[in-house]
Amino acid sequence: MNKIKEIHSDVLLSLNKHNNTWLPLALKLNELVAAVGGKSKKDYWQKHFTVDSFYQYCKIELEADSSTLYKYLLCAEQIEKHRPDLIELYESDNSIKIAGFTVFYELVSKKQLTENVVKEIVDNIIDDDYSRSQVASKVHQHLSIKSINHKPKSMIDEIPLSSFEIIEGRESLYAVRIPDIINEVMKYYDGIDDEDLFEVEEALETVKSLLQKLSFKYEEVKNAA
Repeated sequence: MNKIKEIHSDVLLSLNKHNNTWLPLALKLNELVAAVGGKSKKDYWQKHFTVDSFYQYCKIELEADSSTLYKYLLCAEQIEKHRPDLIELYESDNSIKIAGFTVFYELVSKKQLTENVVKEIVDNIIDDDYSRSQVASKVHQHLSIKSINHKPKSMIDEIPLSSFEIIEGRESLYAVRIPDIINEVMKYYDGIDDEDLFEVEEALETVKSLLQKLSFKYEEVKNAA
């Protein structure tokens, strides 16, 4: 309990300083999630923060944009997994240049990529200073190759999703994907004052809220796993 409170204090401190670089805050968030026991373990989050999930923790405890911090978390997970040396280097010299989280998220958001490809492109971002557009281009290239080599559905065995993948996917829907759609809509209609546009935004917010409600409602799927 005391350890989690200590990490939470570090998260708050990092949140106030994270304009310099997103990575320290992302790593602290990742550490906190690991200490609590996962992003969606309702009982654990309730015990420590009286919220239901990491998403609510960001929104209520940190009063921050939960969608952005969720993306920070996903990016930090991949860096810790594939390039822990970057973290060690940053800890010894926090003046080193680190790509923005949107560059990493351009990669991380594509679930269809293999671990080897993810590692390759993470290396490109860190070692070769790949921009977001370069990452997008390389991701598209790999997905195109995968699509060409993909066997017809009838020729492969269906692999059922694990309980973990189901819960992670559900949380991603309301915490990341719907907010991304809202941001895209508002970007392309920026400056337009139209009643239909406001209805679209409101409808998407309703979808996000309902997806979140459904995710919490069926949380027992993960708890039973």
